[in-house]
Amino acid sequence: VKDIAQAQAGSLENIELVFRVRAGEAGRLYGSVTRADIAEKLGEKTGHKIDKRKIVLEEPLKEVGRSKVEGKLHSDLKVAVRVLIEAEET
Repeated sequence: VKDIAQAQAGSLENIELVFRVRAGEAGRLYGSVTRADIAEKLGEKTGHKIDKRKIVLEEPLKEVGRSKVEGKLHSDLKVAVRVLIEAEET
Protein backbone atom coordinates (compact mmCIF):
# COMPACT_ATOMS: atom_id res chain seq x y z
CA VAL A 1 0.00 0.00 0.00
CA LYS A 2 2.83 2.40 0.81
CA ASP A 3 4.46 1.68 -2.58
CA ILE A 4 1.22 2.69 -4.33
CA ALA A 5 1.06 5.86 -2.23
CA GLN A 6 4.66 6.74 -3.16
CA ALA A 7 3.87 6.24 -6.85
CA GLN A 8 0.86 8.54 -6.49
CA ALA A 9 3.00 11.12 -4.69
CA GLY A 10 5.41 11.19 -7.61
CA SER A 11 2.58 11.86 -10.04
CA LEU A 12 1.27 14.72 -7.88
CA GLU A 13 4.53 16.66 -7.49
CA ASN A 14 4.10 18.91 -10.53
CA ILE A 15 0.32 19.18 -10.64
CA GLU A 16 -1.51 22.46 -10.27
CA LEU A 17 -5.28 22.26 -10.03
CA VAL A 18 -7.07 25.18 -11.66
CA PHE A 19 -10.59 26.11 -10.63
CA ARG A 20 -12.53 28.79 -12.53
CA VAL A 21 -15.38 29.97 -10.33
CA ARG A 22 -17.75 32.90 -9.97
CA ALA A 23 -16.25 35.65 -7.84
CA GLY A 24 -17.09 39.19 -6.82
CA GLU A 25 -14.99 42.22 -7.66
CA ALA A 26 -12.93 41.93 -4.46
CA GLY A 27 -11.90 38.36 -5.35
CA ARG A 28 -14.29 36.67 -2.90
CA LEU A 29 -15.94 33.58 -4.33
CA TYR A 30 -19.71 33.32 -4.44
CA GLY A 31 -19.27 29.72 -3.30
CA SER A 32 -16.13 27.93 -2.19
CA VAL A 33 -13.67 25.26 -3.25
CA THR A 34 -13.97 22.30 -0.87
CA ARG A 35 -12.01 19.15 -0.09
CA ALA A 36 -14.46 17.22 -2.28
CA ASP A 37 -13.84 19.58 -5.23
CA ILE A 38 -10.08 19.22 -4.83
CA ALA A 39 -10.26 15.42 -4.51
CA GLU A 40 -12.46 15.17 -7.61
CA LYS A 41 -10.21 17.37 -9.77
CA LEU A 42 -7.12 15.58 -8.47
CA GLY A 43 -8.69 12.26 -9.41
CA GLU A 44 -9.39 13.55 -12.93
CA LYS A 45 -5.76 14.67 -13.32
CA THR A 46 -4.14 11.51 -11.96
CA GLY A 47 -6.60 8.83 -12.98
CA HIS A 48 -6.69 7.63 -9.35
CA LYS A 49 -9.72 7.88 -7.10
CA ILE A 50 -8.84 10.26 -4.26
CA ASP A 51 -10.79 10.15 -1.00
CA LYS A 52 -11.80 13.67 0.06
CA ARG A 53 -10.89 12.76 3.65
CA LYS A 54 -7.25 12.57 2.52
CA ILE A 55 -7.26 16.29 1.63
CA VAL A 56 -6.17 18.46 4.55
CA LEU A 57 -8.07 21.73 4.44
CA GLU A 58 -8.97 23.72 7.56
CA GLU A 59 -11.74 25.65 5.77
CA PRO A 60 -13.02 25.74 2.19
CA LEU A 61 -11.09 28.13 -0.06
CA LYS A 62 -13.13 31.30 -0.62
CA GLU A 63 -10.81 33.70 -2.44
CA VAL A 64 -9.20 33.98 -5.86
CA GLY A 65 -5.47 33.17 -5.80
CA ARG A 66 -2.92 30.41 -5.27
CA SER A 67 -2.90 28.03 -2.33
CA LYS A 68 -1.11 24.87 -1.29
CA VAL A 69 -3.21 22.05 0.04
CA GLU A 70 -1.83 19.00 1.77
CA GLY A 71 -2.85 15.51 0.75
CA LYS A 72 -2.29 12.49 2.98
CA LEU A 73 -1.62 9.47 0.83
CA HIS A 74 -0.42 7.25 3.66
CA SER A 75 0.04 7.63 7.41
CA ASP A 76 3.59 8.95 6.93
CA LEU A 77 3.43 10.22 3.33
CA LYS A 78 2.07 13.68 2.55
CA VAL A 79 2.18 15.76 -0.62
CA ALA A 80 1.58 19.44 -1.28
CA VAL A 81 -0.84 20.12 -4.11
CA ARG A 82 -0.94 23.57 -5.72
CA VAL A 83 -4.40 25.04 -6.20
CA LEU A 84 -5.11 28.07 -8.39
CA ILE A 85 -8.51 29.71 -8.15
CA GLU A 86 -9.37 32.10 -10.96
CA ALA A 87 -12.43 34.30 -11.39
CA GLU A 88 -14.75 33.01 -14.08
CA GLU A 89 -15.07 35.43 -16.97
CA THR A 90 -18.59 36.73 -17.45
